[in-house]
Amino acid sequence: HIAGRQRGDYYNTSQHLIELTEGRNTSEAKVRLWIETLLGQECVGTTHQWLRSGAVLCRLINAVNPGLIEPSTVSESAEPMRQRSNIKQFLDCCGEMGLHEGDRFLIDDLYSNRDMKQV
Repeated sequence: HIAGRQRGDYYNTSQHLIELTEGRNTSEAKVRLWIETLLGQECVGTTHQWLRSGAVLCRLINAVNPGLIEPSTVSESAEPMRQRSNIKQFLDCCGEMGLHEGDRFLIDDLYSNRDMKQV
């Protein structure tokens, strides 16, 4: 049981994340809309600009699985080390939710805009 959610809800949401990364339903517009809907906020700028700090991704994890990332550990700073730390927290939580390491993007895929398709 996960705070406020039944096991089936967690599985369905987690499974949806996995399906997004497996090449099903991965158009950028659909992913952005899904994130905007879950967070209740509009994407500002390009997807890379919006996600680069990792803060949006951390909020996304908490929208899917409340409390998985302690909000006080998420930085809104423009400092590269803090932004990379946010991205790492997101990726670590994806692993905790069952997404295999080989299916996850690398920090620099997002941070340095090396492979946004993988993101």
